[in-house]
Amino acid sequence: MCFLTHLNILGHVKKRYIRFIEADWNARRFLLYRFLFGLFGIILGAPLVIVLFFLQPFVPIKLGILKYERIGHLIANTEFWLRSRCYQENKNRGIIIFFCGRPLANRQILNMIKRKVFVIENTLLTEWVKILKKYYSFAPWIRLDNSGFNSWEIWNSVGPQLNFTEEEEKKGREILKYIGIPEGDSFICFHARENLYLKKHINSSLPIDWSYQDYRDSSIENYISAVEYMASKGIWALRMGSAVSKPVVSNNYRIIDYANKFRSDFADVYLMSHCKFFIGDTSGIFMLASAFNVPFVQVNLVPLIFPARAPFDLFIPKKYWHIRFKRFLTFREIFRMGADRWTRTEQFKKAEIELVENTPEEILGVVEEMNDRLDGVWVPEDEDEHLQAQFRRLFPLDNPAVGFPSRIGAKFLRENRELLL
Repeated sequence: MCFLTHLNILGHVKKRYIRFIEADWNARRFLLYRFLFGLFGIILGAPLVIVLFFLQPFVPIKLGILKYERIGHLIANTEFWLRSRCYQENKNRGIIIFFCGRPLANRQILNMIKRKVFVIENTLLTEWVKILKKYYSFAPWIRLDNSGFNSWEIWNSVGPQLNFTEEEEKKGREILKYIGIPEGDSFICFHARENLYLKKHINSSLPIDWSYQDYRDSSIENYISAVEYMASKGIWALRMGSAVSKPVVSNNYRIIDYANKFRSDFADVYLMSHCKFFIGDTSGIFMLASAFNVPFVQVNLVPLIFPARAPFDLFIPKKYWHIRFKRFLTFREIFRMGADRWTRTEQFKKAEIELVENTPEEILGVVEEMNDRLDGVWVPEDEDEHLQAQFRRLFPLDNPAVGFPSRIGAKFLRENRELLL
């Protein structure tokens, strides 16, 4: 085997050199340190990787790196791997070792993962293993690239793999009491994405412009009508988030700004896994609900290739307003131009498309539907199934979302028939 084929060191060195020349002096020091660290990592890691490779037929040892920087990837990618292993009749055998740095996303999730698999938590060691994975791709690596999207059968055939201990369940009930929710009362959780988390928690010695993901943001104000409706039904509503810029403004005592008053890593996981349902967008926190099979009302969906993943989930998408045409694009037009797969803000700007958030009325409509469905009192209209089928038929056969098990909000479709043309 020719190691140069796998390493491609010269190409990586060239890219690093160009980046070094274009950087300022502070960034150059960081790049130089990282380059030297990587170089020594490659040299020192070669014997280890070679030994692991040749040991596979006798003592299979597989290595993996948890995606610990963001909450969605930490729980989703790991949970999907655990569900996949459970789904397969011939489970992965041998010794499995995961590596993880300091969990920026959530300590409680990592604690629960450690109860399922062996994890070595060390940031420096994990950075070294990342280098080995990058340059020695032939080694026995565990892939955690899939978060479960588009693998509907596996995700929905196997139940949640992470669980709470009896002591943690007791702690969770005490937290609910401390927050002010009486024992036995139902509650929902809600969250609106903003880029403050990335700016605050994902630090780097090199500047990162996170605005390329701003197209996914949404306004918490548009959720208020929906959560006030739930409060009128006697259901408590907790605003989630580890980094939020605006408080929730409501005079209803059942609507609690948990993110600004009570937030903790443990409570995030406990509340999201025990709520009646979760209202959110594409921010990764929704996976705290999905990983525990809690129903998800997904609003402001964008791009269209990432609809909610479970049969009991509902979603409504952002609308695509074309600035020059002065109208909303139909779903057919969105698919035709490939905008259903765009994942960068500049792609929409270049195409003169403005993404329009769901209105308070639209969010209220899909929340009412979810609550009625869960309570067993939902009454569909005669045209609902026809509209659902019409929407699904618009997806091209090569679209990654084809076959999604969730449903688009019934009221949203009724009021936006023109988008189905």
